[in-house]
Amino acid sequence: MNLLSEEQKQFFDEEGYLVVSKNIPFEPLEKAREASKRIIKKCERGYPYCRADDKISDTMIEKIDHIFHPDIFEQDIFRAIMDSQILEYSKEIISYYGHNDIFMSFNRMHTTYKYSTWQNWHRDGVADGRVISIKATLPLYSECGFFVIPKSHKKGNKDLDGTDSRIRGHLKNEIIVPVKAGDLLFFHDAIVHKGSCAGREKYRRAHIHFRFTATRFANETPKVWEEWESRPDLVSLANDGWREILTKRVAIEKSYKTTERNKTTSLVRFNQFVAKFYYYFSALLPKNSKWIVEPNQRFEPYLRVPKELESMFDNTN
Repeated sequence: MNLLSEEQKQFFDEEGYLVVSKNIPFEPLEKAREASKRIIKKCERGYPYCRADDKISDTMIEKIDHIFHPDIFEQDIFRAIMDSQILEYSKEIISYYGHNDIFMSFNRMHTTYKYSTWQNWHRDGVADGRVISIKATLPLYSECGFFVIPKSHKKGNKDLDGTDSRIRGHLKNEIIVPVKAGDLLFFHDAIVHKGSCAGREKYRRAHIHFRFTATRFANETPKVWEEWESRPDLVSLANDGWREILTKRVAIEKSYKTTERNKTTSLVRFNQFVAKFYYYFSALLPKNSKWIVEPNQRFEPYLRVPKELESMFDNTN
């Protein structure tokens, strides 16, 4: 059974991204939100496969790798993932390009729950005309901080040289891609994009983020090593599709780096104090202030949600 229409597949191919409207019932979504909060608490207590942006706070957890790791695993997260059919949709998108055998090359949770966050513009892959991987995201809360430049995944595109940049401000032709809680967001590895989030409890973010890759390209996008064989409890929960993905072995694998958290020095504390002052001061500035739209790399500005999108957050379901 096809989950996507031909028009949706063509839209992804042409524009480089696709949103599938809410695909998960409220109850498992609500349980997954509570589970995401428990995962964050586990990370704050010292889970090693996560990254904290210590510009403002030592416990500002932003990226959590190995979301199926036994130290943080939550069944309610996994059930929501399966209910969303994010794997099935991803398979269908990649098969549109002739790749019927795929693997999960990484998994992660992005979180924002205290202060605002803002990424630099970047690509996750090279714009060489191939589709070897796609990114797939399940947002547990509504979001309006994903920016893309449509069609920038096309071969030879020059909207951004290389894959990384120091650019944080606006780019020509950028658009916001809002998603509601339970939607699915897919995008091409090479599309120019950045993520931001207003943060604070009302605009809280927690989304599950995957990269699915055609197996024939495993040597270019290696799988992150997971010791699934020692996790029969997890594999037994999986449906047929996820059981295949979880136990799939590819020739080349890599490991996530652990995060070492050193004791916070007096200098770091001072820098955090300055960053907090900047953050709260920027809340008083007009939204088009250069301090907000082109912030210094050392700081995070206080972000506001555009008025036309504020209604997205009146209800979280």
